[in-house]
Amino acid sequence: MLSKTEKLVVAGLIEKDNKFLLAQRLENDEYGLLWEFPGGGVERGETKQEALIRELKEELSINVLVGDLIDIFFDENAYLKIKVYLY
Repeated sequence: MLSKTEKLVVAGLIEKDNKFLLAQRLENDEYGLLWEFPGGGVERGETKQEALIRELKEELSINVLVGDLIDIFFDENAYLKIKVYLY
């Protein structure tokens, strides 16, 4: 049995005026049409906070200050284990 790939992901809980920013994944994506907080994978040599700053700059062209860790959650499918840090 092959071991599953593990992926470390960061996500940002962005709120303004009691509204939260979510993005819907593309229909042909692996998790197609599901909703997610903006963020992405942590690259080698990055801290989780650095990864979130980079991802939000790349995806949304915004500069952020990363706040406290809110929660950590997990997802898993047949070949991948995902650990998500929500800030």
